[in-house]
Amino acid sequence: MARRTLDLDVEGLRGLRADAGICLRWKYDPVTAATIPEEREGEALEEWVAEVEEHWGVCGQLLVVDDEPAGYILYSPPAFLPGLGDVPTAPASSDAVVLAEMALPAGAGRTSDAKRLVLAMARDLVTREVAAVEAFGTRRGEDDDVRGRCLQPIDFLESVGFTTHRAHSTTPRLRMELRATRTWKSEVESALERLVGAVRPAMKPGLRPPAMKPEAGGLRSGPRAP
Repeated sequence: MARRTLDLDVEGLRGLRADAGICLRWKYDPVTAATIPEEREGEALEEWVAEVEEHWGVCGQLLVVDDEPAGYILYSPPAFLPGLGDVPTAPASSDAVVLAEMALPAGAGRTSDAKRLVLAMARDLVTREVAAVEAFGTRRGEDDDVRGRCLQPIDFLESVGFTTHRAHSTTPRLRMELRATRTWKSEVESALERLVGAVRPAMKPGLRPPAMKPEAGGLRSGPRAP
């Protein structure tokens, strides 16, 4: 199966939302989130993505498998995540972008697909001169409900280059420095080739995921609170 990543936009989100579920955690303050009815959750997520795109630029990457959207990763500056105040290891560092959510279907290849999305996110942020990405970890498994997707498994985060920045018994905050990401990208790409090769032996040696290129004029000089 052919896999690639693309900048995520609202249309891409609509293409996979029915299968991926809805997760609004952190994207709205708790009071507002509690008033959003289930039938409006999809619209609320689209509004959040559109707002971040307007004021900051690309805020996600879309995984496409055989020309069908299959999963995504969302990220933004902390100013666009008012619900983070409920996390015990918040706030995130002022120089970092936060990994806000990652949604992928369960099954074979899930780990390698997750690494593809993290790598695509890192490539995008390096071109925008972002210093670091921070994520909030959990020891819970992949089978937790959809609203737990904002918290990423600690062992997965560590496997792609995150290290603990603020320890906590249940919800540590981890950080990936992007200043040294050239070395990190080389290591992750090599690891990704091995992972993907294990499930798709026909992959040609030396194949790399496509480099992400920011759209001209699509970025603003800095975030401002939504």
